[in-house]
Amino acid sequence: MNLITFGTDEHMLDKNSRQHKRLLSYAALVDNYTAIVFCSTKELQIEYIGNLQLVAVPKKNKIISLYQVFKYLKKEKAGRRPGTVISTQDVFEVGVIGYIFSKLLRMPLHVQIHTAIQSPYFQKESIRNKMQYLISKFIIGRAKSFRVVSQSIKNFLLQRGISADNVFVSPIVGETSVIAKESAYISTDPYNILCVARFVDCKNLVALIEGFAMFKEKHDSTLTIIGGGVLRTTLMKKIAELGIENSTRILGWLQDL
Repeated sequence: MNLITFGTDEHMLDKNSRQHKRLLSYAALVDNYTAIVFCSTKELQIEYIGNLQLVAVPKKNKIISLYQVFKYLKKEKAGRRPGTVISTQDVFEVGVIGYIFSKLLRMPLHVQIHTAIQSPYFQKESIRNKMQYLISKFIIGRAKSFRVVSQSIKNFLLQRGISADNVFVSPIVGETSVIAKESAYISTDPYNILCVARFVDCKNLVALIEGFAMFKEKHDSTLTIIGGGVLRTTLMKKIAELGIENSTRILGWLQDL
């Protein structure tokens, strides 16, 4: 299998970063891996590390840069065996780029979904979010497979007619069902958990607090949430409702630090 990924995390270009090490671990699982990263570089740069091709693409002059990437991939495709998959880090702007390349190169598209796009709060937060939701609907209908971070996102895809066989769930620890299942296998050492986020509906911090309450039943732990927003009172009420005031605290961005 050959893999081509599109992303925007510039840490992947840093050989000392965990993101770069993760790329190397992915490359070990496939025959050939091309990681395309949109970044602040001034010109297209290609580095070969074993079977990993790390392609740094300038964010500016996107049309010219994308054309250079297309020429590179088209040339590389000639020497590859069948079985190349294009994967994108989201179903939004990067998803559109991946879709265009999948059509041009006649390769299946795999997309990752890390955002709770099924939540009505996501769409209501901003005009940009609304546009991203519309883009995601377009991309979802044209992708062949998906990797998502929660069962609720998978359920959303199933409701849109996507086959369960084409959706892989790689859950985040903050999902309550994961905490309930996995907490029995975690170390018995005390845990100090830190979350930094805006206090808005789409961050679903209520679920985080509920999950922490479940976790605390079996493990000595504390939770600190740093942020600000309209839901501060709601979060405080949930903490009191669950009786975890002594182990949970909410701090503002600066004034409480």
